[in-house]
Amino acid sequence: MSPRFLTTARQFHLPTLAVLGLLCVCPSLSAQSPSVPKAISAKDADAHYARAETLEAKYQWASAIAEYKAAYAYDKTARPKDAATEVNNIGSAYDSLSQYDKALTYYQQALHIQRRVGDRAGEAVTLGNIGAAYNSLSQYDKALTYLQQALAIEKEIGDTEVETAILAFIQKVQSRQSQNGKADVPIAKP
Repeated sequence: MSPRFLTTARQFHLPTLAVLGLLCVCPSLSAQSPSVPKAISAKDADAHYARAETLEAKYQWASAIAEYKAAYAYDKTARPKDAATEVNNIGSAYDSLSQYDKALTYYQQALHIQRRVGDRAGEAVTLGNIGAAYNSLSQYDKALTYLQQALAIEKEIGDTEVETAILAFIQKVQSRQSQNGKADVPIAKP
């Protein structure tokens, strides 16, 4: 299992180096969860999000996913940027469970929302997560494609700390690719 490359924090671009439009096309997110009340408020959504973060810190991924989905129930229409963060974090939780195909599904949905709302920092984080998931699946060319996109956005934004982390991760992917006899890209230089 590859460590989570980056996660997003609500309303801030706080990358961790530990690693839609306004509608979601994922049936598991579109369906109303039985544990989520029909009318949820912003305060409720924030509480679900905070619980999800606490559960993630305790490696309780399945419970964290449920809490992120509960927060998403409100944010999908009221706060799409926050909804994208929740969808990305659901993907990160599945990534931590080594369920990379599910993670990629959620990451792609988060990316779609982020592009719709113009969240470049969130887009870069999600692209990095997609790259990390493909790395975990030993799909190095795809991993590098997404990581290079994330790097370009981070350069545009000017976040040198994350830029450096992405470059290091690109080198790691290229090294793994080379060890498997699939080197077709020169090693990136920080």
